[in-house]
Amino acid sequence: MRFDMRAPAFGAPTSELYRAALEMAAFAESRGAITAVISEHHTMADGYLPSPLVLATAMAARTTTLPITTGTLILPLYDPIRLAEDMAVLDIISGGRVSYILAIGYRPEEYEQHGVDFHHRGRLADEQLALLLQAKTGEPFEHHGRRIHVTPPPVTPGGPRIMWGGGSPAAARRAARFGLDFLARGGGPAVEEAYLAEAKALGRPPGFCMVPSTDIATTVFVADDVDAAWDEFGPHLVHDVTAYAALNPGNTHTASLSTATTVDELRAEDRTHRIIGVSGAIEMVRAGTPLQLHPLVGGLAPARLETKRGLMAIRVVQWTTDNVGKESVKAIVANPTLELVGCFDDIAVFGPAGVDAKARFWPGDVIDLDNRGYLAAQTYTATRSPAPNSPSGISSATAMGHRSTPSGRCCDERRASSRCLQPDPQRGDHDGRRAQHPTALLPR
Repeated sequence: MRFDMRAPAFGAPTSELYRAALEMAAFAESRGAITAVISEHHTMADGYLPSPLVLATAMAARTTTLPITTGTLILPLYDPIRLAEDMAVLDIISGGRVSYILAIGYRPEEYEQHGVDFHHRGRLADEQLALLLQAKTGEPFEHHGRRIHVTPPPVTPGGPRIMWGGGSPAAARRAARFGLDFLARGGGPAVEEAYLAEAKALGRPPGFCMVPSTDIATTVFVADDVDAAWDEFGPHLVHDVTAYAALNPGNTHTASLSTATTVDELRAEDRTHRIIGVSGAIEMVRAGTPLQLHPLVGGLAPARLETKRGLMAIRVVQWTTDNVGKESVKAIVANPTLELVGCFDDIAVFGPAGVDAKARFWPGDVIDLDNRGYLAAQTYTATRSPAPNSPSGISSATAMGHRSTPSGRCCDERRASSRCLQPDPQRGDHDGRRAQHPTALLPR
């Protein structure tokens, strides 16, 4: 998931967006999220996030297992020793879950605001990166007669992971020179060749180098009704596209850039910003492609990801069997504040935090909930024959769109509404249990 916290005038208030970002991070870590990527830009009229370390700290405090990546910190705008201290504290708070993509940036306005010479940014980056890499270890050292010792020491041996970002051969060579993995914004084969050549010239093995295709989908939504989703969310996607294009005039080599200026153009392009159906999302995941979610894109109001009616819905999309033969359920949940509390055999437990609501669901089921996220009674079991064999593999996605089953319709082998589920007072309580792909880290 990516969070840049844009808040254009037609979007949701910033307080609502920031609160939702933390809730979404907590929600996503138990649902297969690979990482939360937090971006940085300055002087943006739509309020683009200028302080990624602050949001990363809040997100780390709200989660326990979710990896968090800042992408990208503009290194010359930071004091490297203070940055190393902040990294050490955040490493402790997160238990070593935060990693960093650094770069030199490309906007003179950001340098002007911070009183830093834009034309010397390459030299500044070299000096500051060397100092930061030494300081983040927590070991004492001297630098030009200064004694430097960053404390407290990080919990990660050697300090948190640092990668380098950019979109030019010069950026690639800098990454290789400092022995860092390189995550490009684009640039084609020349960028990767520069990285490998520099590493070879220095006599060191190259690290990881990712140069994405310009066709990669960097913002994905999953919807039951794709047409309705484009109507509702399209303007927010277009804002993201046009605002980013304005920062990169004439740029044709950077992933996630589009020349579209309308919803229809962006949808027809079907490239960087996509809204797909559930079956398409499952196909992508099975093929090994992560769903790069951008849930608050363009100031999208969190409430618009939930139902507008009195009922909310859960749609079960898949089940799996673990190595001891126990069956568990994977679900796409419409309401991002609703928690999948746990899975036990074929029993899926849903509800707001602390709610003890249990039910037996199969793939294809649509379960109506009241507008608090509760089932109509605490405990349910299916009144039909066992579910058929399910497809293999696990899907993980966030869905839009909401469905309910008309009253009075009977269940069949593949689908049931909550009205066809009967209370099971004999079923006991259960304790809760929780069950990085590089393209998820694209710098912007």
